[in-house]
Amino acid sequence: MDTFRWMEISSRQYKRYILSGGDVAALPVGSMEVMGPHLPVGSKHFIAKAVAEALCRHHKGLCLPPVPLSPIYGKKELGGLSMDHQTIIDYVTDAVCEAHDNGIRRMLLVSYYCELYYVVAEIFQEHDIPLVHVDLNHLPIFKGFDKHQSYNAMTAGSLYLLGEKALLEKMLAANENCLQKGGYRAPDDEQPIKGIINVTESEWCSGILPHFYNENEYKVLPTENIDAKKAADEIDKWAKGQDASMAAYASYSQVFNRAAFNRGMRMGDVGYEK
Repeated sequence: MDTFRWMEISSRQYKRYILSGGDVAALPVGSMEVMGPHLPVGSKHFIAKAVAEALCRHHKGLCLPPVPLSPIYGKKELGGLSMDHQTIIDYVTDAVCEAHDNGIRRMLLVSYYCELYYVVAEIFQEHDIPLVHVDLNHLPIFKGFDKHQSYNAMTAGSLYLLGEKALLEKMLAANENCLQKGGYRAPDDEQPIKGIINVTESEWCSGILPHFYNENEYKVLPTENIDAKKAADEIDKWAKGQDASMAAYASYSQVFNRAAFNRGMRMGDVGYEK
């Protein structure tokens, strides 16, 4: 195929993909939240999409359109949009099950939303579908960078890979303007109360007490020397280097029930062009 984006292929191309042994899909899950004074609120959306597309490009997968929203905390009134947790669970579960019923055997969930780990476990338990959660919070790409440098590089590299040239230039210009202006800071502690998970009968059952940001306080600060092309190359290099993991995943998925495997083609040529 000449594309790795599922939305862009025809039904005939999809049939050929499955019959030729194709079985990989990726679902990026992004968000819209305030990250830095210089960053678009959709930064995590763009990163999830770029990483998912890079994985599909190198490993013959099909990338689904990104889910643009997920649950967020803090600064919603400044442009962040939060999705209810149950809504994202239902969306991801339905998308995964539909893809599986249409022949997809390996499914990658790519996101910063770490609670997707529990969705992966639930889908595995309820539907016998093994998923992989590519947790972008722990992607080992920019070693030696602090969190601000790393996130700025991930955002710039992702915009570069996606061909978002105008938005990338806007981000880099905003970064320079913020550096010159100054006055921005990160919170001293984004989880101000330690050990809350150990508090007896605590109403904070998740063990996380989020920080609500003050004026000019941001998760990610502007940094110097953001090299978008170099960052893009590092993201692409990481995605390309996942051969062993993808091969292991292919072997693992063979043990699962294939009863629903032929749903999309069980009526022969009905619904597909010859």
